[in-house]
Amino acid sequence: MFVTWVRIGGKFRGIGGFAGYFGLTALSLALVLFKGKIPDLFTVVDVNALMLAGMIILARGMARFLNLPMSIKPYILLFMAFILLYVWFALVNTNVRMRIMIFSGTMIPIQVHLLKAEENQRRHAFNTGITTFLFLINFLFKVFLCFFLS
Repeated sequence: MFVTWVRIGGKFRGIGGFAGYFGLTALSLALVLFKGKIPDLFTVVDVNALMLAGMIILARGMARFLNLPMSIKPYILLFMAFILLYVWFALVNTNVRMRIMIFSGTMIPIQVHLLKAEENQRRHAFNTGITTFLFLINFLFKVFLCFFLS
């Protein structure tokens, strides 16, 4: 994706968001490998924060690619709230169930935003829309399970 961004980034708006998403996701998955070797702040909090940041960057890139309006301010506030809650339930009052609900709950509005596409852009976004919808169902299901069945 990085090579695509470098080669044709100027031709299509938002391609950098896709590259940023993949880069941050790869970095977060690499950090997971160090669990138990470095502090949980990095292997638990930072991993999930990087994945959330990547998803926000992806949403911004998708919005630019599809010519959709998107204000980044609500997502910055969402990210800050996520960090505060996630640090609390990861390092102070450890609760995996709450962390799953917090992570999934913050991903839901991003997935909903990604599902929006103008009529003339829908053919470009159809396959991505299917994937995004499946992610949305996944996050909703996780919140439901953690809230009601634990």
